[in-house]
Amino acid sequence: RLALYGLGGVLGLLVVLAVAKLWVFVLLIPLIVLAVLLLWRDDATPAELFTYALIFTALLVLLGIEVIYLKDFLGGGEHRRMNTVFKFGIQAWVLLGLATGAALPGLWAAVERWRSRGTRWAWTVALALLLFAACIYPVVGTPARVNDRFPGARPPLGTLDGMAFMTVGEYAWPDENNRIALKYDYEAIRWLMDNVSVKEGTPVLAEAAIGYYREFGVRVASYTGLPTLLGMHQAEQRYAWQVGERDAAAREFFNTTDLERTRQLIRDLHIRYVYVGQLERALYDQAGLQKFDEMVQTGEMRVVYRNERTIIYEVLKF
Repeated sequence: RLALYGLGGVLGLLVVLAVAKLWVFVLLIPLIVLAVLLLWRDDATPAELFTYALIFTALLVLLGIEVIYLKDFLGGGEHRRMNTVFKFGIQAWVLLGLATGAALPGLWAAVERWRSRGTRWAWTVALALLLFAACIYPVVGTPARVNDRFPGARPPLGTLDGMAFMTVGEYAWPDENNRIALKYDYEAIRWLMDNVSVKEGTPVLAEAAIGYYREFGVRVASYTGLPTLLGMHQAEQRYAWQVGERDAAAREFFNTTDLERTRQLIRDLHIRYVYVGQLERALYDQAGLQKFDEMVQTGEMRVVYRNERTIIYEVLKF
């Protein structure tokens, strides 16, 4: 009788949620109830209980982010839940992925014991289709995404080099009139890896303090591990005034034509290398960038690397 009351309560709740058009709750609540029932099985092995616990935890997380979200800088907008859903959702999918891998052998063995051969074949075909759908994305989706970001580019195959796309990739920023060829950054970053990262530790390198997604800012620090003036998403982890001050200092460092102010910023920010590539030229004032050549003439800097579109300066005097 208690089970019937519980079932009736769940069904009533689902009806209310359906009327309110809360379809995510309608989907998740029955699955959570089923996971609880599985955890209560007396005949379940420790391995099975662990699998059920993974599923229950993942479903509970997915339900939780529909009710609670962490208020951050996106608060008040339509993307206010984005960081909570993104970061907690990843953990839920990892848990479900682990649970699926752990459950498949047992499920396969159980299916083999079914008497109906047709049912066994139907289950096998359904599983094959699901696996095919999951495996087809890397084959079809990856080229589509690459072509969306770098039209016509075909990165080298058979390599574990995460920078290989830069040898052929080009993108437009801030508009279609300014094309940025990444091969020049690739060559400069490789030089830094070979001549700075492995020999000097972590000297500060000044590069464009700008976003990563479309602009591809902070690309040098990302690949070399060298600290830079301002990383991405800093406003999410630090007080806004701190980020604002550092952003203003980074922009002033590149834009100012006052050599004395430049010297002061070099000391304050502990800058050892200055990276001037295509992105920096598109973002900052040309007059401000020319001061680095002036400082080369005065012996305060030297050019340690140069290609057709990229220059790396080393600060000699702080």
